[in-house]
Amino acid sequence: MKAALLILILATAMVSSSHAQSKVPSYSVSFSGGYGCDDNIGVDDGPDVVGVSGCDFPSRAYFTDAGQTFFFAYAGPPYTSYFLTKRSYIDSQDNYFLDDSPFSGPITPISVAGGTWVVGGNNWIYHSGSFFDPTQGATTKWTKVITNTRGDAFVLGDAAAGFPTKNAFQPTGSGPLLAEFSGVNNSIVYATYLSSLGFGSIPWIARDKGGNIYLSGYGPSPGFQPILVKLSPSLPQKILYLKSLSYGGGAISVDQYSQVYLVSGSGAIPVTNAPYPTPGGQQDASIVVLSPKADRVVYASYLGGDAEVPVGIAVDGAGNASIGGTERAINTWDGRGAFCPQPLDSDQCSYWEYYVTFGSLLRSTLPIQLNFHAHRVGTTTVLKLPFKSTGNIPVTIAGTAISGSPFALGNTCIGLVKPDATCMVSVSFTPTSRGSQTGTLTVSSDSFDSPQTVQLNGTGQ
Repeated sequence: MKAALLILILATAMVSSSHAQSKVPSYSVSFSGGYGCDDNIGVDDGPDVVGVSGCDFPSRAYFTDAGQTFFFAYAGPPYTSYFLTKRSYIDSQDNYFLDDSPFSGPITPISVAGGTWVVGGNNWIYHSGSFFDPTQGATTKWTKVITNTRGDAFVLGDAAAGFPTKNAFQPTGSGPLLAEFSGVNNSIVYATYLSSLGFGSIPWIARDKGGNIYLSGYGPSPGFQPILVKLSPSLPQKILYLKSLSYGGGAISVDQYSQVYLVSGSGAIPVTNAPYPTPGGQQDASIVVLSPKADRVVYASYLGGDAEVPVGIAVDGAGNASIGGTERAINTWDGRGAFCPQPLDSDQCSYWEYYVTFGSLLRSTLPIQLNFHAHRVGTTTVLKLPFKSTGNIPVTIAGTAISGSPFALGNTCIGLVKPDATCMVSVSFTPTSRGSQTGTLTVSSDSFDSPQTVQLNGTGQ
């Protein structure tokens, strides 16, 4: 920010550094009922999914599509990670009987205009009533899927060498893989390995309204460096940015302004405008929101709990970010107390589902002073000031006003200023007499620190 202002100073005379607001997003947290777990399949809270502990996702639901019946455990909205198996039937005592299913792991079912997609097994993908295997023998564990409005699927997995890549920026390799499948005929639109981007494991995925793909994950052991990548929608894909970070690496979401919301299970963050500026316990999860170019932190905060595991994040059109996950019941937010046996990985530890929401952040910056050089009486000079929207939702300027007769407004910037955008307010100075002359510019908006004022200084000669 300071570098940008220095450029502006050289171009428009003397402008001082800008105010930084101290307001933070609103914050709320809620819990669903606690539950025990012992990692014995079929013992906890009714039937568990085959191969999956009931410790992580206690809720149960049914999913039926095109005559196929599925049963999966999940954590409620806005979570997008599920555990699933396909079952032939469940009797009145909640006993279940399995049929032959390719699924036995974490999945995400998504229903769209083009049908329903489910991933989670080895090689097989489910789409609207049937299974297909696109791997051509290259064993692939599919884990995550998102879709577009046409019903095409963007799927992440871990693939052995030999997957039939297409339109790939990395056509060969092994490990993390990204593929798009047509919602019309399940054909591969593109498929590329991802290890050349630095990922050592399967990343999380998000997509913005322009079709750009965002990937958040970790590098290989031992460093496990968090990585954030933005890929273009055009083929072959271009890397729009690749960031090695000291935070993030977990779930990701992108809002309508292409701002990136990153979740991390633990570790230090660049605390900014934070409701919780310090960790709530030994292992406190966090959220970091980045500007559209991922070059500025909008806000970054811990969640305020302890030993929680975030599993998903969603952002609505109003800029509210909701994070969901599970937390071992030690030092919980609402004082339930430490009743988790030690060590922390005890199979008998109780868990709670949590749901944290951060409200939107309205912020803006404006220089506090504008200085005109000495000018001859009766001549006019025009300078500009940058009003920048620095929160995660647009700021609306309602009015601008000037006091001091030698000064006058040009461009007033009335209206909406999108996140990370700048509107230039222009001010003219026409000295009517010799000597120093002063005035005040006032900008009123829905930003948290409105009204913002700028001292105007000029000299007539």
